[in-house]
Amino acid sequence: MALLLTTAPGGCGTGGLTLNEPLMPPDPSEGFQLDEGTFTVASGTEATYCVRIPIPEAFRNEPIALVGGESQLPLGTHHFFLAYNPEPLDEFQPCDGENGLVYFDTSLESAEAPSHQGLGGGKLISGAGVGNYSVMLPDGYGTALSPASGHFVTNHHVLNTTDDQMDIYGLFNIYAKPISATPHPVNILNCDNRDIKVEPQSEAAISGTCTAPFDLDIVLMGSHAHPYLVRFE
Repeated sequence: MALLLTTAPGGCGTGGLTLNEPLMPPDPSEGFQLDEGTFTVASGTEATYCVRIPIPEAFRNEPIALVGGESQLPLGTHHFFLAYNPEPLDEFQPCDGENGLVYFDTSLESAEAPSHQGLGGGKLISGAGVGNYSVMLPDGYGTALSPASGHFVTNHHVLNTTDDQMDIYGLFNIYAKPISATPHPVNILNCDNRDIKVEPQSEAAISGTCTAPFDLDIVLMGSHAHPYLVRFE
């Protein structure tokens, strides 16, 4: 078991704010591209966008392992999660809300506000932040999808603090191999530390303990802490 494909700022992965170049799809023999389309977020609002994207038919015939990923997300993105749901799906579908877009009620106190949309009944695959990010697992390692006939679910969180509406998009390259060519199948262990309090105009070191349910090797680690994070260990 391993923590895998986490591309959030401060986590494992390479990249930055290089949004002027298009994200080209992988060679069809190596993977596929997911495109969540374009959606518009009104000025001065906060929202999440959730859509369901089927796995391309060429990769549904046998169990596969995800061995790497690339993402491109524009300014305005607060964070992004990608999950896998094993239920078969043949066409692109929005989740709940107005065409997949759900606005937050910003008049509520944070403790009363609703949580983010769920991960579509699936398991977390990756997270990403603004810009272009890339991460590849070591040779022989990959997140197993069995069966591979399901679909991916996006959770795109946007903060529009500008005076204009924002057109937001998300592009993601998924690199995959047959599970038979992946001797070290891995999975994800997701740990939350929500007891984080930092005084205004100050710095703090926050630590926590995550107890795994069994012995495991950690192949890759990443964080979800947005741009306030200085260092993650």
